Amino acid sequence: MDDNQIIKRSPSNIAIVKYWGKHDKQLPNNPSISFTLTNCFTETKITYSKDIVTTPEHNINIDFYFEGKENEKFKTKIEKYLHDNEDYFSFLKGLKLRIESTNSFPHSSGIASSASSMSALVLCLLGIKYKDAEINLQEASFLSRLASGSASRSIFPTMSLWGKTPSLPNSSDEYAVSIADLVDPVFKSYHDSILIVKKKKKSVSS
Repeated sequence: MDDNQIIKRSPSNIAIVKYWGKHDKQLPNNPSISFTLTNCFTETKITYSKDIVTTPEHNINIDFYFEGKENEKFKTKIEKYLHDNEDYFSFLKGLKLRIESTNSFPHSSGIASSASSMSALVLCLLGIKYKDAEINLQEASFLSRLASGSASRSIFPTMSLWGKTPSLPNSSDEYAVSIADLVDPVFKSYHDSILIVKKKKKSVSS
């Protein structure tokens, strides 16, 4: 039984126009616009293999490690996500997945780690689905949105918009779209400086 491996990196993002709540299944109450960060990212590695002995055809077997340590809380979150959206991940059934994730910034410190972590996870999963073929970014944004609303925007570099608006015909509540080519060049020169005062988990969750 040979192991296969895929590694993907996805950045966090900072919203300059926030969405104020969601409805139904992770749909935004209003459109949002964000800058995609460069140096604040999650890198995820998935080692996967097919092993019918330990993982029946209808199951997905997951081990999850964050910063080198097993993390049951994150594992449970991923298992729930895959179970709730199993129609989109039928290609994972019968696979054993070892997921290893690291951040370039402290987790839960206020830099939207769910956006970078869940989008990196989705990119890895689609990498398994498509092998060496190019990943459809709209599909990646759609599936990331089901995990974390802001994760839908992390798929695209520079700037992105999530949420249907008459100002942009191809916009959607289902996925984000890139707006990098639609903004004034001055926005591409912006620099976001982050000062981390404490590395501890913030007391109030976003």
